[in-house]
Amino acid sequence: MQINLVRGEVNRDFGRSMRHARLKRLFNISLSSPQRISYWIHSANIRAPFLFPQNLFKRHSVTITQRLRAAFEHTRELQGLAIVMAASVSRILHITDLHFGAKYKSDQSVILTGLKEDLRQSRSGPFAADFLCFSGDVVFSGNEASFGAVFEELLDIADSAGLDSQKIILAPGNHDADTDAISREVRRLDGFRTTLAKSESGNALFEDSDLKSYVSNIFDPYVRFAELFEDNAADSCWPYYCVKNFLDVSFISINTALLTGSGLPGLSDENAMLVPEAALTKALSSVTEGNRVVFVGHHPLEWLAQPNSKRITSLIETTGDAYLFGHVHNAKPTKKTMAHGSIVTNQGGALYQGRDHQAWAGYAIALTCQTQRSWYTKTRRWYENRREFDDATELGRHGEFTTDPAYWRKTIPSLDASAIEQWRQEQLIPFIRANCSETVVGMDIDDVFVAPEFSFETPYLKVTDHQFGSRMKIISYQDIVESDQSFLISAQPEMGKTSTLNQMTLDLARLPMIDSSWTLPVRIDFGAIGTNPQGLMKCIRKAVPSLPPYFELKDMLQSGQIVLLVDDLDFRDKMRRRILFDFVDQYTANRYIFSTSNPIFENAGMHPEISSQHDFQTITMRPLKGSGLAALIEKSKPDKQMPSDKLRERLLREAEVLNVPLTAVTSTLLIQILSSDVAERPMNQAALIDRYLDLLLEKYAAPELDLGTFNYKNKLDLLAAIAEYMVRHSNYHLVENLVVRFIADYLEAFGLEYSAASIFEHLVGTKVLRRKDGLVNFRLRMFLEYFVAYRMQTDEIFRAYVFDPSRYVSFPNEIGLYCALSLKDDEKLLMVFEGYKQVFNRVWLGKKSVDRGGEALDAFQLPAKDAQLDQLDEFTLATRTNEEISDERLAILDDLELEDNQSQEIQRYIPEDETSDWMAHLLLLSGMLKHLELVSNQTKLDVLDSVIDGWLHFTHYSLGVMAQLAKSKRLQINGVTYRSAFPEDMPEGEIARLLVTAMPVAAARMASLSLATEKLAVQLRTNMGSADEPASKSLFKFALLVDLITSEIQRSGPIVLNKVSGSDFLSRAFALKLREIAVRYKLSDDALGHVRQLTADAALASTSGSKRDKQSRRNKIVEGIRRERLLIKFQTKDDL
Repeated sequence: MQINLVRGEVNRDFGRSMRHARLKRLFNISLSSPQRISYWIHSANIRAPFLFPQNLFKRHSVTITQRLRAAFEHTRELQGLAIVMAASVSRILHITDLHFGAKYKSDQSVILTGLKEDLRQSRSGPFAADFLCFSGDVVFSGNEASFGAVFEELLDIADSAGLDSQKIILAPGNHDADTDAISREVRRLDGFRTTLAKSESGNALFEDSDLKSYVSNIFDPYVRFAELFEDNAADSCWPYYCVKNFLDVSFISINTALLTGSGLPGLSDENAMLVPEAALTKALSSVTEGNRVVFVGHHPLEWLAQPNSKRITSLIETTGDAYLFGHVHNAKPTKKTMAHGSIVTNQGGALYQGRDHQAWAGYAIALTCQTQRSWYTKTRRWYENRREFDDATELGRHGEFTTDPAYWRKTIPSLDASAIEQWRQEQLIPFIRANCSETVVGMDIDDVFVAPEFSFETPYLKVTDHQFGSRMKIISYQDIVESDQSFLISAQPEMGKTSTLNQMTLDLARLPMIDSSWTLPVRIDFGAIGTNPQGLMKCIRKAVPSLPPYFELKDMLQSGQIVLLVDDLDFRDKMRRRILFDFVDQYTANRYIFSTSNPIFENAGMHPEISSQHDFQTITMRPLKGSGLAALIEKSKPDKQMPSDKLRERLLREAEVLNVPLTAVTSTLLIQILSSDVAERPMNQAALIDRYLDLLLEKYAAPELDLGTFNYKNKLDLLAAIAEYMVRHSNYHLVENLVVRFIADYLEAFGLEYSAASIFEHLVGTKVLRRKDGLVNFRLRMFLEYFVAYRMQTDEIFRAYVFDPSRYVSFPNEIGLYCALSLKDDEKLLMVFEGYKQVFNRVWLGKKSVDRGGEALDAFQLPAKDAQLDQLDEFTLATRTNEEISDERLAILDDLELEDNQSQEIQRYIPEDETSDWMAHLLLLSGMLKHLELVSNQTKLDVLDSVIDGWLHFTHYSLGVMAQLAKSKRLQINGVTYRSAFPEDMPEGEIARLLVTAMPVAAARMASLSLATEKLAVQLRTNMGSADEPASKSLFKFALLVDLITSEIQRSGPIVLNKVSGSDFLSRAFALKLREIAVRYKLSDDALGHVRQLTADAALASTSGSKRDKQSRRNKIVEGIRRERLLIKFQTKDDL
């Protein structure tokens, strides 16, 4: 006889409900989606009236199971993450007594069709099953042919309920025994029953080899059938018992039919059945501690022989929460209360015992709560005249039985997925749209949002001449939305990260709640967290609409049903940072997406670690590329008739003249301005904001609020006065009545006759001011900063207030915009310059490192690749003097976080100590120099020289920290833990070399954010490569300049190479910067060829070897650059 395995299918429909990452977070195990494994097996030339012959079972046990176990070893599923938000509830589908048989096939198919339809309709409601318990009499005759025929039917029932095969729990009944085998062994059966009558525990029979041989024979077809569903069993000891453990519930299937007569004449089962106590005790030892225990058997416990019945009943009642059984064909759920507790018994009615009106047919769904130890059962029955299942109302209202009616009246609605889905559509999405749809230009976010790309760096596992630095990988916006991973999104100012988080919140809310993987998105601002943990919870509650009845936010957090999106995470804010990080540690099962300004060492091989118990992937938001810019233009241009390509050309030209990066914010503003055909060209970022405000205040003013002669200049002055009031009172959300009264006082002071209320409504209508919950603030932080800067320019007293030495480092953005507006203020620049020198002297004067700038970097020696830990300790000491403790270094690094211009929360930074003060001065002075275009050339040269020396000083001081990171793989800087991005098994010396080599480039990148401008090109080129300029200084100036003017590669690149070629450290750092340019920058073919060759020359500058050997290595470097550039071009789908 030949049997063929036709096909095996993996059904992932239900698998979507349990995602790998969440299970890993919850249970610290690696799981894939649960699978439903179905087999369509048929035979060729079958002559016997059965489907599963003996050799098939043997073949299955040896071949199929082994193959599946190997393929799906990691697919073990833990139950319990269905939509259980109010409590931990398991829903058990209880079916019994199908009596499947060929002669009843036609009638049974009618009821089975109705059953499957009823189960399908329940899948989206509160009674969607988590488990299927079949308590015996699956077939009418326990032979192989019957089990072969019912196999697919049973899988179809489970599939209709949305369950996979591992969720099926079986217990044998009297009909599941092989009647023919019993009939041949009646004398032996009588002997066993006689022995049982004298035994209380039945343990002697359990150990009796004769009984084992007997029951193995009569249940052999059943056991081979049951084993198909027990690949995930914790303990399978058929024909006696089987144990299956899930998340918070365990099932013990027991064979109450060991001594069944299977309906043979003179062999009644009543008071003659056996469950050995030893078998039950052994089964209980395999149960997961703390789980609810549900016993599944076929016979009522009273049908066990006395005194075995008394012993087993007592054991089940004291250890179990429920006993599910059948056999008597009448549905009767009950609760039994004893001195030591209580137990629920669900006597299930037969699923099939005929189709006449007197024959009862039905099933039950039982709900059990882990925390309440409470039960609810709904029984459904077949109505022949309607040919459908409905509530068995003769058993109670809606067919219900419950041990705690009040509790289940509250809980059941919370399990109703359809009700939750309705809440999602009708309340959640409108709520989030109202709070997250506003954009910088006042248009709906759906109309203008262009999904950005993100990237992350992965260090090369093996560093060679042609493979060094790190490889960039691209991740899409959609990948983040659909992922289960938590992310820390790093973005430069004005990249659009706030809009991205807003859109992401909306898109997450729009995901249909098709299964239990759905999570509730909650978006908050970091600055709104407050100063205690209760403030964070209050903030979260405020960010969610009223939940459906009986839902609790804290229960959802506990069960991992939340995605918390936090905008503008500020690592310097120790108090709020600690509150947020502790929250992550407490609720590790949830998903988190945070945005922040660039973590300072991201590109130097280290990332901030939010939680040691929860993994975050640090990713960087990428600037707009050609395709993204084109899409943004198409979406956001007001004049849809203007050709997009023409607008794009003008946008690129204006951005170059303005010297502003084409971020999402600046691009959107320029599109609005240029689309309005404004003839006057903005000169810098301050002028860009000014032109946009002009557009808002005039073009978008409500026509019904005609303010007559209260013109644009009047509005600017009024808004600037409001901004000054906010600054002086440190209050950036004013009560509405106070603002209206302030406007009235302003008008009175100048003798102007206008309606204060009308002016206020006008300013709100133009979307410069925002009114929400009775409070008024500037809609965008950049508006506030602009008006503070405007007030500084027009009001000398207020300018002196901001520039007071005790506070000016707390206003870097406002001072930067003031400088961009005024273009010339030598006095204030020199005042801050003098303050910088004074604080520098206070921090470093008298320490040997005071003259450690470029000279120290020029003399710096890379650690050896095979450097040991003690050598790295010596290396760390070499970068500081004995009196310089590491805390000083860490304090400097901790304060390098640049001001995040995108944060809409106003938090004034106050340096905690002099090292922090020095770093704040360095950042402020860099920004002022960038914007003050009309100060004298000599002043620019003097300040720039000192600023770059400061950045070099910072770079050198940071090298010791890199060595510490190489040793420990983790480093704590003022409360924030950073972890190395390199493999754990990479040698410490090699990691130290890679980290310190990347540091000059990383420091220059940070400096460029506040310093780089093409209008300093002349000063940056001055003395570059001269004999008296340190090589490291030439390298740093080149790194600043080349990011702005790529043609500088050909102009200054060879000069810098000549300067750094004598230093292995600097030449490698130079090669790293050049490789970044060659791989990632948009270059002409000529420039690309030049930079490739220059990169190879720098990489090989300090190496030895023959001319032929060097040429071969040079060719490999050039080819490696070409390949990686093609890879990035393929990933981003944009021209480079």
